[in-house]
Amino acid sequence: REGGRAPSILQSARKKWYNNKKICPDIKGETTILFHWFLGDGTISKKGSSMKLCTMGFYPNCLNNLVNYCNDFGLTVKIQKDNNFYIPKLDNNKKIMAKLTDLSWPTCYAYKLERLKMWLN
Repeated sequence: REGGRAPSILQSARKKWYNNKKICPDIKGETTILFHWFLGDGTISKKGSSMKLCTMGFYPNCLNNLVNYCNDFGLTVKIQKDNNFYIPKLDNNKKIMAKLTDLSWPTCYAYKLERLKMWLN
Protein backbone atom coordinates (compact mmCIF):
# COMPACT_ATOMS: atom_id res chain seq x y z
CA ARG A 1 0.00 0.00 0.00
CA GLU A 2 1.11 3.50 -0.76
CA GLY A 3 -0.12 6.04 1.77
CA GLY A 4 -2.93 3.76 2.96
CA ARG A 5 -4.37 3.26 -0.52
CA ALA A 6 -3.92 0.42 -2.94
CA PRO A 7 -1.47 1.21 -5.77
CA SER A 8 -3.32 2.71 -8.74
CA ILE A 9 -2.45 -0.35 -10.84
CA LEU A 10 -4.75 -2.36 -8.55
CA GLN A 11 -7.63 0.09 -8.14
CA SER A 12 -9.26 -0.73 -11.49
CA ALA A 13 -9.05 -4.44 -10.74
CA ARG A 14 -10.63 -3.90 -7.33
CA LYS A 15 -13.64 -2.24 -8.95
CA LYS A 16 -13.98 -5.22 -11.27
CA TRP A 17 -13.78 -7.85 -8.49
CA TYR A 18 -15.57 -6.22 -5.54
CA ASN A 19 -18.99 -4.63 -5.20
CA ASN A 20 -19.42 -4.77 -1.42
CA LYS A 21 -18.68 -8.50 -1.84
CA LYS A 22 -16.47 -10.56 -4.13
CA ILE A 23 -17.92 -10.95 -7.60
CA CYS A 24 -16.74 -12.87 -10.62
CA PRO A 25 -16.59 -10.69 -13.74
CA ASP A 26 -16.19 -11.89 -17.31
CA ILE A 27 -12.41 -12.12 -17.53
CA LYS A 28 -11.68 -14.38 -20.47
CA GLY A 29 -8.10 -14.11 -21.69
CA GLU A 30 -7.04 -11.09 -19.67
CA THR A 31 -3.42 -11.48 -18.54
CA THR A 32 -3.69 -8.38 -16.37
CA ILE A 33 -6.55 -9.95 -14.40
CA LEU A 34 -4.46 -13.04 -13.70
CA PHE A 35 -1.65 -10.70 -12.64
CA HIS A 36 -3.87 -8.72 -10.26
CA TRP A 37 -5.38 -11.93 -8.91
CA PHE A 38 -1.93 -13.33 -8.23
CA LEU A 39 -0.76 -10.10 -6.58
CA GLY A 40 -3.75 -9.94 -4.27
CA ASP A 41 -4.61 -13.58 -3.60
CA GLY A 42 -1.68 -15.63 -4.88
CA THR A 43 0.77 -17.36 -2.58
CA ILE A 44 3.97 -19.25 -3.21
CA SER A 45 5.85 -21.12 -0.53
CA LYS A 46 9.10 -19.51 0.67
CA LYS A 47 11.11 -22.17 -1.16
CA GLY A 48 9.10 -21.68 -4.34
CA SER A 49 7.82 -25.25 -4.40
CA SER A 50 4.05 -24.72 -4.39
CA MET A 51 1.61 -22.06 -5.60
CA LYS A 52 -2.05 -21.36 -4.97
CA LEU A 53 -4.64 -18.74 -5.73
CA CYS A 54 -6.93 -18.06 -2.78
CA THR A 55 -10.57 -18.35 -3.78
CA MET A 56 -12.32 -19.32 -0.55
CA GLY A 57 -14.24 -16.01 -0.45
CA PHE A 58 -16.09 -16.68 -3.71
CA TYR A 59 -19.51 -18.23 -4.11
CA PRO A 60 -19.61 -21.70 -5.75
CA ASN A 61 -20.93 -20.37 -9.08
CA CYS A 62 -18.01 -17.93 -9.20
CA LEU A 63 -15.56 -20.76 -8.53
CA ASN A 64 -16.87 -22.55 -11.62
CA ASN A 65 -16.43 -19.37 -13.67
CA LEU A 66 -12.88 -19.00 -12.36
CA VAL A 67 -12.06 -22.62 -13.21
CA ASN A 68 -13.39 -22.00 -16.73
CA TYR A 69 -11.29 -18.83 -16.98
CA CYS A 70 -8.17 -20.72 -15.94
CA ASN A 71 -8.92 -23.53 -18.40
CA ASP A 72 -9.61 -21.10 -21.26
CA PHE A 73 -6.36 -19.36 -20.45
CA GLY A 74 -4.52 -22.69 -20.49
CA LEU A 75 -3.84 -22.73 -16.76
CA THR A 76 -4.39 -26.06 -15.02
CA VAL A 77 -5.71 -25.67 -11.47
CA LYS A 78 -6.80 -28.16 -8.85
CA ILE A 79 -9.44 -27.16 -6.32
CA GLN A 80 -8.40 -27.95 -2.76
CA LYS A 81 -10.78 -28.86 0.06
CA ASP A 82 -10.70 -25.25 1.27
CA ASN A 83 -11.77 -24.09 -2.25
CA ASN A 84 -8.39 -22.55 -3.02
CA PHE A 85 -6.82 -23.25 -6.40
CA TYR A 86 -3.56 -25.19 -6.32
CA ILE A 87 -1.40 -24.56 -9.40
CA PRO A 88 0.74 -27.62 -10.19
CA LYS A 89 4.23 -27.12 -11.61
CA LEU A 90 3.30 -28.19 -15.14
CA ASP A 91 4.94 -26.87 -18.30
CA ASN A 92 1.76 -25.12 -19.49
CA ASN A 93 1.34 -23.44 -16.08
CA LYS A 94 4.97 -22.31 -16.06
CA LYS A 95 4.59 -20.83 -19.55
CA ILE A 96 1.54 -18.80 -18.53
CA MET A 97 2.87 -17.67 -15.18
CA ALA A 98 6.21 -16.69 -16.77
CA LYS A 99 4.31 -13.99 -18.72
CA LEU A 100 3.66 -12.24 -15.41
CA THR A 101 7.37 -11.69 -14.80
CA ASP A 102 7.49 -9.26 -17.74
CA LEU A 103 4.84 -6.96 -16.27
CA SER A 104 5.43 -3.91 -14.07
CA TRP A 105 5.35 -5.08 -10.44
CA PRO A 106 4.60 -2.66 -7.59
CA THR A 107 7.62 -2.60 -5.27
CA CYS A 108 5.51 -3.82 -2.34
CA TYR A 109 5.10 -7.14 -4.21
CA ALA A 110 8.77 -7.67 -5.13
CA TYR A 111 8.91 -10.67 -2.78
CA LYS A 112 6.15 -12.38 -4.81
CA LEU A 113 8.08 -11.79 -8.03
CA GLU A 114 11.16 -13.44 -6.51
CA ARG A 115 9.10 -16.42 -5.31
CA LEU A 116 7.45 -16.72 -8.72
CA LYS A 117 10.88 -16.84 -10.36
CA MET A 118 11.91 -19.61 -7.94
CA TRP A 119 8.69 -21.51 -8.74
CA LEU A 120 9.40 -21.24 -12.47
CA ASN A 121 12.81 -22.93 -12.08
